[in-house]
Amino acid sequence: MGNTDTISEKRDLVISLDDIEKAMVLYDESLDTLYIEVPQTDAEEAILLENDIGIRIKGNRVVGIIVYNVSKRTGR
Repeated sequence: MGNTDTISEKRDLVISLDDIEKAMVLYDESLDTLYIEVPQTDAEEAILLENDIGIRIKGNRVVGIIVYNVSKRTGR
């Protein structure tokens, strides 16, 4: 995931709706992790939020979201 930090300041990030239709959604059952990523977009930065959600960023655009411990969140 690249550089991982805990977010400590509010930042304005953009999710382009043009990229949503290209997004890939993958679930890895062995890691209990959900990945939402814009294909062929390399992130410049990765931030781990306090709620165990990772955000992959290029410039001020969100190019990926990683949700850890999905089954705990859904009660499954």
